[in-house]
Amino acid sequence: MLIKNFQADSMHEAMKRVKQEFGTDAVILNSQVIEEKGVPGSKPKKRFEITAGKDVPTGSRMSGTHAPTARPESPRLSVEEKRLIGDVGLVIRRFEKELNYLVHTQKEIRALLKTPAEAKSLCAHLEVHDFEKDLIAQIFNDISGNSESTNDLEKIRAALLRNCVNPQPIKMFASGLNKAVFVGPPGSGKSALLSKIATNFVFKRGIRTTLVNMDDYQPFAGKSLSAYADILKIPCHDGPEWSEPRILDDFHVILADTKGIPIGAKDDLEELQAQLEKFSPDEIHLVLPAYCLWREASRWLEFFAPLGLTQIAVTFLDQTESFGLPFNLAGNKSHKLSYFSWGRNKASMVEEADLFSLSNKIFEKVEDFDVQFA
Repeated sequence: MLIKNFQADSMHEAMKRVKQEFGTDAVILNSQVIEEKGVPGSKPKKRFEITAGKDVPTGSRMSGTHAPTARPESPRLSVEEKRLIGDVGLVIRRFEKELNYLVHTQKEIRALLKTPAEAKSLCAHLEVHDFEKDLIAQIFNDISGNSESTNDLEKIRAALLRNCVNPQPIKMFASGLNKAVFVGPPGSGKSALLSKIATNFVFKRGIRTTLVNMDDYQPFAGKSLSAYADILKIPCHDGPEWSEPRILDDFHVILADTKGIPIGAKDDLEELQAQLEKFSPDEIHLVLPAYCLWREASRWLEFFAPLGLTQIAVTFLDQTESFGLPFNLAGNKSHKLSYFSWGRNKASMVEEADLFSLSNKIFEKVEDFDVQFA
């Protein structure tokens, strides 16, 4: 990808330069305000800078000059057909459960046989952090033939990160808008995360942002989001009242909040799926709390999979002592992470998913190994 910085006296002029040189399909990587120092005692002159990239696929973005592609209507099934499909699905799920148990048992045996004797304590440490056993086996398998010592933590971290998919935060485009929806179980921190991201977009990056509330279950959810939008001085709409803008002169991000759905509430999931079909989001972020064990997280992933998840955000990293969940997601499962978040109230406690920094927390208290991380 070709990356270049564009500067101008206004954000609009900088965007115009991006479009002139890179076209309307340019990806906005960053935007910031730069103060240039002039004569002592005079007011600093402000310059606006946009970092943009060229040659990015446009399949997932919405263009302001093209109407969304109409979705074909799903065929209607009779009650008897639905019952038969449900029975078949139940048999398949039971078979999958038994098969997964056999596969998991085989992985544990293989991991135990492949693990070097001198690395048993390190494997136990990774298991305490709720690392998936198959991921642990893959890490040691990667370094077993390339290292004299399997206790070399730097090589282990390199192997761990090599198996992880690169993070993918919310994308920006030079034209059109990007609609990002946040879904997840109740209490996962969706609304707080959305508010933090909106604050970062508005105050730090100067990105045009709109909030949309699709949570029609909690009566005060819309008021809380609207109050926060008033603080940021940005628009906030209820889901049914929001209409997509037709003319877009700048990049624009729509952040939509949804109601928390407990596992097994299939009616609520189908209702949300119908809402998303009308909303036509470009990105769907599943929000999971960091204190969630991998066994439970796997159930959430399977439950929300019909929505077409594109990224996963991890919240409440300050409320856990095990940090294996993000690595399990980005490792063998190849899920794309978007954001990490701490706490609820501080807008600054959010960042693009940084697995390298998070890996330090896994080994910062290790005293029984040859190498320590800085």
